[in-house]
Amino acid sequence: MRQWVLANDPVIYTRCHQVLAGGVVELIRPDPPIEKPALVMTCENDSGSTPAMAHAIATEIPGAQTIIVPHLQHMGLSEQPALFTRPLLAFLSEVVA
Repeated sequence: MRQWVLANDPVIYTRCHQVLAGGVVELIRPDPPIEKPALVMTCENDSGSTPAMAHAIATEIPGAQTIIVPHLQHMGLSEQPALFTRPLLAFLSEVVA
């Protein structure tokens, strides 16, 4: 995990963390607004990208779906990727159909 984090571009990594530290206004009220189908996902116990944040983002996108992956924290995607890929693939199959 350490090598994975250290392999990130430091400038981009810092910018991503600044969004989380300073708020997600850019994500909650995107300009221009998102008008395509959207899926917003996070983990139940993620303190950096909380379920409340995911729901707030989704409410600003007409028809957006929100999935809160139970029991996991911030690194849930790397710990249990199938819990993300299954619902993501189902969402994409609905959107493409």
